[in-house]
Parts: sequence; structure tokens; C-alpha cells
Amino acid sequence: MRLKRKVYTKNPVRIDKYHVVIMLLLMLFGMLMVALVVFTRLQKKEIEDVVVQYKRHYMFISRVDGSYISDRIYEEAKLYGVSQQVYVEQLEWFPDYKTIDYLNMAIAMDVDGIILEGSDDDELRKSVNRAAELGIPTTTVLSDCVGSRRKSHIGLGDYDLGREYGRLIIQIASDETPEVLLLMNEDAKENEGQIALGIRETLKKDGQSLKMRLRTERLKTVSEDTLWERTKEILSSKEDGPDILICANEKDTEMVYQYLVDYDFAGGVKIIGSGVSETLIKAVRDGEITALVDVDIQQTGRLCVDALDYYIENKSVNEYVDVDNTVITIDNVERYLEDE
Repeated sequence: MRLKRKVYTKNPVRIDKYHVVIMLLLMLFGMLMVALVVFTRLQKKEIEDVVVQYKRHYMFISRVDGSYISDRIYEEAKLYGVSQQVYVEQLEWFPDYKTIDYLNMAIAMDVDGIILEGSDDDELRKSVNRAAELGIPTTTVLSDCVGSRRKSHIGLGDYDLGREYGRLIIQIASDETPEVLLLMNEDAKENEGQIALGIRETLKKDGQSLKMRLRTERLKTVSEDTLWERTKEILSSKEDGPDILICANEKDTEMVYQYLVDYDFAGGVKIIGSGVSETLIKAVRDGEITALVDVDIQQTGRLCVDALDYYIENKSVNEYVDVDNTVITIDNVERYLEDE
């Protein structure tokens, strides 16, 4: 009888699926825990960096809520401040509060410095002086607070402003003897002589073919009705109406534009305005205003921070800091309408 030999073969290893799932879940949980720890540490470090980052606190105060140019200067100052370890803040605007209320809040908060869109209001001037007494420096931007103890003013130089007006006159004059009216406001502090000098010297150098007749007029702020009537006379006059009307501040530009809209004015006067707002930018787009001139927004925001920094560190700063200008015409207006 022959015995059969048993042949043994290796059985395949059986993998327990249950244990594999458990192992994978444990690995995943471990990875999540590591990620959570790393994230928490990074977040903590970021918070610590922010706390350390800001060595100064500045308050930005505008004259009105929703001002196109003020809002953008604030954004530039805030962005630039981060790189300079400065926190630039703007408080939420409430209809019942005025500029002086926000200035007094900034003083009460004991901020390190104030960036203020100034005015000739006497109470505002007193608050700026009180801030100075408490060791809080103020720099004004766009419009000044003349007679106060503010440390510096950031804005367009009057002579340079006149030169830009002169360049625009050369570009848009339709004949060789343009009648140009420089319209200013009685309570505005622009230096009429410096602006006119800038215009004349620019035409003498670059526009010799033009025989410009330049006259200036300061509008008296007796009442809004008086301003309105004078605006009407200037634009509708056929005898002494100008070919080119230059409005040297935003208030007069807005007044002239409102007249154009209300009376559907279709005269031949070319208007060079000052100030930048959404309404005025659209007026340039629609051909109702030929050009707008105002400060370089990015440069202005940076200089506001630099002026306060410099004063705090050196206890002195230039009283007037001139900025470059921005000119908006039909050729580049679309760039300023991107947010629509």
C-alpha cells in the first residue's frame, strides 16, 4: 500500500479590513492634530506679530462721509502705515457727528498723531491747539487749518497747480487768444498770485503762440443764492464770458457742474475743475467737464504718515509739504471708473 505524500502550500495572508480602516483613521487623526497644532502656532505668531508690529496709532479724520478722494487717501495711508509699523484708523461716520467731534474723540483716545482734513472753523482750530498741548501732533491734508498749531500741511503747491492749469490751457485752447477766468472762493486760502504766475510762466515757455487774457475773480460767500447767481452770469454771458473757466477748488467746481446739469447748459465754455468725486469723474466722462486736477492720492497718503513719523522722531517737520498732482481727462477717465 503506497502512502500519499501530503503537499503543503503557503496560504495567502488574510488582511483584516477592519484593522486597516482603524489604522488609516488613526493616521488621519494624527495628521489632523499635527496640522491643527501648526495652524494654532502660526495664528498665535501672527497675532503676536500684529501686536508688536504697530508702534504708533494715527487717526484719520475727513470733513465729510464718503468723500471719493479722502477715502482713497485714507486707504493709501492705512496700507503704507502697515509697512511703517503704524496703525492708521478711521472711525465709523455717524450723521450726528461733525469733524470736531471726531477730532475730540481722537484726543480722548490719546492717539499718537492725527491726520485731519482741515477747515477755517474756529472750534476746530482750538481743538487742534489742545491736541498740540497734550503732545498729539496734527498734520492737515487737502485743506488746511490756518492759524492752528498743526505741524504740517500736505497738499498741492499753488505755483505747481498754476503750472498744471497752464499745460491744460495749451492743450484745450481752441484759438490763439483764449479768454481764461480763474475762479476762486473768497474764504479759500489758495495764493492767487502764485497760481497766476504758474499759469503765465508755463504759457510763456511752452505756449508762445497763445495770447492768453487771464483774469481772476474771488466769489464772495454771502449766500448760496449769491454764488448761484454769479455762476449763472459767468456761464451765460455772451459778452465777457470766458473760453476757459478754471475752478480752483472743489466747492466751486461742484457749483458750476450743478448749473450745467440743472440748466442743460450747452455753451462753449471749457471747464477745468479741482477736486475729485464720483460725480465729477462722470462729468469728465460725459464731456461736461474738460479736466480735473487734484493731488496724487498714493503719494499724499504716504506723506501724511511720513510727516507725523518725522515730527515724532525729530520734533520738527516742514510746515508745507507739496505733493504731485493727478489730472483726469477723457483720455484716462476710464481708469477712475473701474469700481462702477
